[in-house]
Order: sequence, then C-alpha cells, then structure tokens
Amino acid sequence: MRRSKRGGFTIIELVFALVIIAIVGTVSADVIMRVYEQYVFSRDFERGQNDTRRTLDIIAARLQYRIKNSAVGRRPGAVPAADSILSLNHENIDTNYPILEWVGISYESQRATDADGRAGWSGAAYKTSTSGFHLARSNLTTAWATESEMIGTPLHACTSWTDGDSSDCSVFVFAGSDLRGDYFGDQNSSWGWSAGTDTYSYFRILPNAGVLDQNITLATYDAGGLWDNVPPSAKGTERLTNYYIARSAYALMIEKAAVTDESGDLVLYYDYRPWLGERYDGGRRAVMLRDVTNFLFKEQGSVVRLVLCVLPSEMVAGVADPAERRESQFCREKVVL
Repeated sequence: MRRSKRGGFTIIELVFALVIIAIVGTVSADVIMRVYEQYVFSRDFERGQNDTRRTLDIIAARLQYRIKNSAVGRRPGAVPAADSILSLNHENIDTNYPILEWVGISYESQRATDADGRAGWSGAAYKTSTSGFHLARSNLTTAWATESEMIGTPLHACTSWTDGDSSDCSVFVFAGSDLRGDYFGDQNSSWGWSAGTDTYSYFRILPNAGVLDQNITLATYDAGGLWDNVPPSAKGTERLTNYYIARSAYALMIEKAAVTDESGDLVLYYDYRPWLGERYDGGRRAVMLRDVTNFLFKEQGSVVRLVLCVLPSEMVAGVADPAERRESQFCREKVVL
C-alpha cells in the first residue's frame, strides 16, 4: 500500500518557523539600531572634530598676528578693577585665568598696497627728529583706507585723544629688537589691560604737515607718559627702528548660561582699545563655537599652545551619567608660533 505524499507543514513546524523568524527579526533590528547609532555618533563626532579644528585654525590665524608681549591671561574679579592680569608665559597661568587677551597687529592694512607698490605700513621707520619718523616704503593713506573699509566707518587723522574721533585712531607700537613689542616688565603698565593704568607702549600717530603718508610725529597717549619712555631702540643715535600699527585688542573666553553648566559658548570680543580705557566686554561680540567645556592656553618660549575641548549636546542627549557624558568629550590642540 503506497503512502501518500506530504502536502504541507505541520502546526509545530510553523510555530518553530515563526519563532525563528521572530528571533532573527529581533536580532536584526537590534543590529541595525546599533549600526545606526554608531553612524550617528561617528557623524556627530566627525562634525564636532571639524568644527573644533576650524575654530582653532581661525584663532591661530588671528593670534599669529599678535604683538607678542601684549598677550595675557585675565582672571575676572568682583569688579573690573579687581581683575588679575598675568603675561601669557607666566608660570601661574592656569584655569584660574580663563580669558585670553592680546593686541592685534593691523595686518590687513599692512598688506594693502598702493599704485606704486608701497605697503600700507612696512614695519621699519627712520628717525627724523626727537619724535618724528619716516616710514620707509609705506603709505598710511592706503592703510587707513583699508581699515575704514573693514570697519565700515570713516577714519580720521587723530589730533587729540579726547576728541570725538579718538576711537577711530590706530596706534604706533615699537617692536623692539626682539620684535615682541615690549619694553616694560609689567603687563598692565605696558598695555593698559587695567583701567586707569598708565600705558607707555602706545603712541598717537600725527600726520606731518597734514599729509598722512610716510612721515609722522608721535605723541604719548596718557597724561603721565613722556616721550622719554620710549624703548632704547628708538632713542639716542639709533636711526632705524621696527614698529607695529594696531587698532584693536581681542579677547577669547567661554561663556556659560549658568556657572554649573558643563559647557558653554566660546566667545570672541574685538574692536575695543585698552589704550583708551576700554574693556573687552565693551567691544563687539561673536560666538565662535558652542558646547565648549575647556579652553586652555599657555606660552612656552615663543610658542603658544591652545587646547579646545567640546562636548556636543547632540552626542550626549539623554545620557544622565556624568562619567559617561565626559567620555564623549573630545579635545584638539593647536600650536601658534
């Protein structure tokens, strides 16, 4: 007697098949979810790394054109007058000095050239009198026009530090033999970082005979300053001296909505003049990067090391454990010569 062919699955077989499909589906969904989470993490991490690198590159480009010995770390006090200032290469510079400040060289106006190929300012000057200088291969008219275009407002030849145009005045700074632009040991007295402090590093630029071209006369800014306070390299019988022209100071710091927040915005302040008694928070403000946990800086020799740490909010969203959140933080370092 012939046995009939089997025509389908038994109920037990179907149950087993459904169970296996369910298990495979669950595992696959878990794998797919983990792969997607890893992709999102990698994407956000890469984006954060790129943003951090780009921000450090921008900072380095600006900091490269600093007057070397003007760079300081600031520790805010209860009131501005109680702020503490240390030079950037001071051994006590640490996280207690969270604000990086410096006076920037007006390199845009330096690079500007006129029809004769003369630079806005060359950086080399010959003495013509006690306080008169000839700026070789320079044309300050071109330099001033460039600065005016950059700030979007007319610039005027300065005649007095107390007139209405004083905020538009650029200043002359002796670079010195080591090109660092410093001849007083105290950072406050040299650069005016503390309000009310005499500043001897800056000199007002006055045009000779109304022609703002290559010939200038210099006068000190503050009432207590004397022409005799200029550095030795610009006095006596020496005829040639190096100089910088500056128009603005810069400040970088992390600003948090609350002191207890683990991250905040990295903010740049600019377009303020400490030689006029102006403080960083009186300048213009721009947010450079968000979700920043640490901004560290230190000068060693002639090199400034910058460290920027970021904790992107999208990468730690929903993560309650502080230790686990910190594991998502990443840092980048940049060296500025």
